[in-house]
Amino acid sequence: MNQFTTIPSALLNMPNLEWLDMGGNKLQELPDAIDRMENLHTLWLQRNEINSLPETIGNMKNLSTLVLSNNKLKDIPACMKDMTNLRFVNFRDNPLELEVTLPPCENTDEEEQQEMFGIDFMHMYIQESLKKTGKAFVLILISPQYSEEERNKLDK
Repeated sequence: MNQFTTIPSALLNMPNLEWLDMGGNKLQELPDAIDRMENLHTLWLQRNEINSLPETIGNMKNLSTLVLSNNKLKDIPACMKDMTNLRFVNFRDNPLELEVTLPPCENTDEEEQQEMFGIDFMHMYIQESLKKTGKAFVLILISPQYSEEERNKLDK
């Protein structure tokens, strides 16, 4: 385990950085300027003490992998719904405030591929969070494991 409590500013000044592993540190928050790492596609932040994410994380358009397992996150910011390049995300083992359950898959093969705390979970969580605050969010699931009927149920 390292002892970093913040992401060093020198890293924020590296716009061509593509991959960063800051897992196993003592990070409590991410800097608002995290989006200055505009070419970052992989960010590993597991096993830290992060309790919230800055809104600027939604500006990281090249980010495709984000691992946030084993932190202290209580919420997933709505700005993450617009991160269209995000292909893998993990929120496992965080004390998230809302309990969200994905609809059952049609067969066991799909169920094995479904990541409970992955992309679909993130979108469902954001949708439920926005419902709770009275804001609208149209959820479009592109995952093939959901039938059109199941998607319609989710939007209600």
